[in-house]
Amino acid sequence: MISFVIPGSPKVLKRHRVSKWGGMYDPSKADKEPIAALGLEGRLRAKKTILTGKVSLKVIYYGLRSNADLSNGIKLIEDALNGVVWVDDKQVYILSVFRAEGKPHRTEVEIEEL
Repeated sequence: MISFVIPGSPKVLKRHRVSKWGGMYDPSKADKEPIAALGLEGRLRAKKTILTGKVSLKVIYYGLRSNADLSNGIKLIEDALNGVVWVDDKQVYILSVFRAEGKPHRTEVEIEEL
C-alpha cells in the first residue's frame, strides 16, 4: 500500500483559465506539485514502481470547507499523481472519499493495487 498525508487545509481543482493574452493555463499547477512530490515519496517508501494495473484510492479530508466540492478535490489528487504513482487516473477502479472533522487540517491518501 502507498500512503501519505498532505498537510494543511485541503485544496480542490480549479478550472483551467484563459489568460488575458488568449492562452490557456492551469491555476492548480502549484497545488499539484507538492501532492506529486508526496506521492512519489510514498511510492518509494512502499518500494513500488509506477502502478500499471487497477488501483483503489481512499482519501480522507480533514478540514475541507463545507461548500467545497469533493469531486474537485479528488480530481486534483488524481491529476497530480498521473505519471508519479500510476500511469493514468483511469486506473482508479475503487474510490472512497470521506469528509471528516479534526485538526490539524490535512488530507490522508491511501492507494492499493487490486
